[in-house]
Amino acid sequence: MKVAIIGAGQRGMLYASYMYDKGVEIAAVVEPLDERRNLACSKFGIAAEAAFSKLEDFTALGKICDACVVATMDRDHYA
Repeated sequence: MKVAIIGAGQRGMLYASYMYDKGVEIAAVVEPLDERRNLACSKFGIAAEAAFSKLEDFTALGKICDACVVATMDRDHYA
């Protein structure tokens, strides 16, 4: 199974770590902050071309994973 993490803050990294430890491939990350995005890439082996600072750039690719974890701030989930 391939999963994308949308939001690589504390919540997103916790969920991603749990899934990764269970054998789930973290296929992409969407995170506006460079430091967090780079940490996720390093920790989960995410390719540079699968790391996005904007959600629109990620969604423009179409389906590249089986599921997404929306781990942004609660107020940003709907958008």
